[in-house]
Amino acid sequence: MLNSVEKLRKQPLALWLHGFLSSHAAPYPLKISTIHRLSGSGAQTFRDFKYRLRKGLVALVAIGAIDSFVVDGDSLKIKKTPSPSQQRHLDSK
Repeated sequence: MLNSVEKLRKQPLALWLHGFLSSHAAPYPLKISTIHRLSGSGAQTFRDFKYRLRKGLVALVAIGAIDSFVVDGDSLKIKKTPSPSQQRHLDSK
């Protein structure tokens, strides 16, 4: 059986998002243009990038890496359950 990262192997943006979001205990809203810049995407157009981004986010929901996401204009809000160590960090604040 494939683990979650292996399921993303053919989706480079989804794989990048998985790594990026796994390092965030409580992701804050981000601009899609910022994600585009940070990810180093080779998408030809911004519209193509948004399509790939949605597809990658759906893949992350499917493997349970994130709970949900909302795209509102150029803003992306992600909801995820923190890992036990991330939850301890959040509780200590």
